[in-house]
Amino acid sequence: MNSTNSSSQVEQRECTLGGIKANLLSIGIIIPPGALLAFMFWSMWDHQITAYTVFGPIHAHPYVTIGVLLAGMVAHELIHGATFSLFTDDGVKSVKFGFQWKAFAPYCHCKVPLESRHYKTALIMPGLLLGVLPSIIGLGTGSVMTFAYGWIFTLAAGGDLLMLVLLKDVNPYSLVQDHPEKIGCLIYERQLTTS
Repeated sequence: MNSTNSSSQVEQRECTLGGIKANLLSIGIIIPPGALLAFMFWSMWDHQITAYTVFGPIHAHPYVTIGVLLAGMVAHELIHGATFSLFTDDGVKSVKFGFQWKAFAPYCHCKVPLESRHYKTALIMPGLLLGVLPSIIGLGTGSVMTFAYGWIFTLAAGGDLLMLVLLKDVNPYSLVQDHPEKIGCLIYERQLTTS
C-alpha cells in the first residue's frame, strides 16, 4: 500500500514595477474612469461649467486651494494607514509613515504581511473616500469644486488601482506585504507539496 505525505511550503514572490513604468501604467489605468466621471458631470451640469466656476475660487484663494490639495495628499496616506492598522495585531505600530523627497509626496507602508483581502481593502479606501464619494456628491449637487476635488483624488488613486489589478488573481487569504524598497509588494503563497 502506497502512502503519500502532503506538506506545504511558503513561496515568496515579488509584484513590483519600476518608477517610470508604474507611473505610465497608473495614468493609463485611471484615464477611463476619470474621463467617464468628467463626461458625466459635463452631461449633467454643463451650464454650471464656466471659467469663473472653475478658476474663480482658485484665483481668489490660491493658498486655500494648495492647502486643501496638500491636506488631501496627507489624508490619502492616513486612510491607508488607518485601514492597515485595523488588520494588524499591533495596530498603528505596524504602520510606517514618511515623506519621499524624490517624489515630493508622503507615503505609508505596512511593516507586516496582511491577508490579500485586507491589503486590497486598504488600497481601495482612499480612492473611495477622497475620490469617488466627493465625485458622486458633486455629480448630485452640481458643485464644481466638490466634483473637481473628488475627480483629482480619483486620479491620484491610479497607483492604488494599478496594484489592485496586479493582485486580482492572488488568493484572498495569501499574505501580502509592502515591498521595503521597491514600488509594489511581496506575496507569500502556500504551495502544497507531496512526497
